[in-house]
Amino acid sequence: MTPGTFTSTLLHLLILTCCVTSGFGQTPVAVRGADGGVASLQCDHDARPGEIRAIKWTKGREIIYFMALDGVVTPPGPDYAGRVTIIDQINLRIERLTLDDIGEYTCTVTVGNSEGLAIVDLDVLVLPSRPVLTAYLNGAAVNLGTTSLPLQAELVLECTSTGGKPPAELAWYRDDVRVDSSLYTYNSTADPDTNIGDAVSRLTRLVSLDDHLAKYECESSGPIPPLETQRSVGVLIRLSIYDTTLPPPTTRRPTTEAIPNVIGPQEAPESRLGTPSIIGIIVGVIAAVALIAAIIVILVQNRKRQNKNHTYTVNPDKPAQDGELGREPDGYRNATFDHAAPPTGTAPPPYTDDLRRSHLWGSEDELSINQFCQPDTSSILQFPADFYQDQLPKIPHPEETDI
Repeated sequence: MTPGTFTSTLLHLLILTCCVTSGFGQTPVAVRGADGGVASLQCDHDARPGEIRAIKWTKGREIIYFMALDGVVTPPGPDYAGRVTIIDQINLRIERLTLDDIGEYTCTVTVGNSEGLAIVDLDVLVLPSRPVLTAYLNGAAVNLGTTSLPLQAELVLECTSTGGKPPAELAWYRDDVRVDSSLYTYNSTADPDTNIGDAVSRLTRLVSLDDHLAKYECESSGPIPPLETQRSVGVLIRLSIYDTTLPPPTTRRPTTEAIPNVIGPQEAPESRLGTPSIIGIIVGVIAAVALIAAIIVILVQNRKRQNKNHTYTVNPDKPAQDGELGREPDGYRNATFDHAAPPTGTAPPPYTDDLRRSHLWGSEDELSINQFCQPDTSSILQFPADFYQDQLPKIPHPEETDI
């Protein structure tokens, strides 16, 4: 080989090597992934299909993936086992990302007798915690929820989100409308090595009529889609305004009507009956039932006592022959008959003229024919069905009778 030929061949090889090497990315490409997520690392090259003879992915001195010229693949180390795969025969996919995966990755491609490099800078971001909202009234913490606030009181709403990389961005919403950023403050702190930190935002305002039943929420956001925003859940503040120059609101009315000196409807607290109240109600009902039963028993006993005092007296002064009207059978002369204990085994007394006249003309006898003839088997004497028909002849009117 002549000196001229050697020089020409050497220049050709240098040009070929320069062209192959210059086809790979030398500037690191930034890739970001979420903690616990997936990241795809691209190995940019300009080699034609079939020219690649070997591929190697490394992080520092640690080999993550290597495919030799004969197609044999070297398995990854324990830190990446089961988490890495090769996409399109050259790109690296890492799953279940952790903060330990942060760093610079190098892709080395062998084309012919030359090698090219591609550098990827991987950063793992951490989603911040869900924001926590706290309320302060005139410097003192107040319970979240429905809170009665006086007009012109200084209300400070504080929103905190922790553990974000980078620290979360915070924003405020009033009734689902974003509050202008000039109305609240924002501060964040982060570790200089890991860039993991916390964020705090404060919204300060004087309570006005416009805040009546207003709803405030805080929202944290990060650079990780699709979970880039999180809004405070279940942490709402509803303002019920009253004037401190007037008496405080009352909740005695069990309705939602407007209460004097209170702006807007006020809901009365829910009434709840405890066990002692229920027991008291039951005892009261039982006592009322017992009282009613006692009154009924007393009335029944008085009724029976009055019935026992009624007696029936036959007239012993009128003489009569046996079998004639007015004749009293043996055993009934000068007798008094009790409703409850009538004589047994004897016939009923006859219906005499005096007894009849006492009913028709109003003598001093107290017995009435209606009372005497009531068919009540429990309290009066029982008479044969034909007793009155046989012994009561038709009596003429007193004006037509000679006495």
